Amino acid sequence: RHQGNCGSCWAFASVGSLESRIKIAEKLPNLPVDLSEQYVLSCLSHAGSCYGGSGLRALQYILNETEIGNNCNGIIPENCMPYQANHDINCSEKCANWTENLIPITAVFSFQPDGSDDDRQKIKAFIMEQGPIATHIAGTKQFSLWGLDHHEPDDYFPEPLFNSFTNHL
Repeated sequence: RHQGNCGSCWAFASVGSLESRIKIAEKLPNLPVDLSEQYVLSCLSHAGSCYGGSGLRALQYILNETEIGNNCNGIIPENCMPYQANHDINCSEKCANWTENLIPITAVFSFQPDGSDDDRQKIKAFIMEQGPIATHIAGTKQFSLWGLDHHEPDDYFPEPLFNSFTNHL
């Protein structure tokens, strides 16, 4: 979905994977599940903002029943707090009966791969058995700078280039 002028890809990734996992769990592929990314931006702001964030933290805070998780386990539908591409929208702007619309979750899993073939197989198996996952790349400043000029399908960030960047820091 279009994020507007807001770097909320992390929220869309986590909420999108959650929407799909709900459809799979309910065995209803056509279930019209549309959850609120704005709720994550506005009410679970410790997860991130329009300047970036963590999909994992977003899911952890959706589950969290303390203040950091808006004192409840769950997320609300999009129609209760539509996306506005703005992290300055106050959490109080959600629909009046938002607690009646909460969709709770039961668990959050995370996996820190090391890049091995075994890890890749574990990720593939998890997707096949459980459904979609949200993921991210933790890129360095050097990687970001390199990416400004490299857009071809066969471009890659070579290890020697990475080492030459880090050796000059």
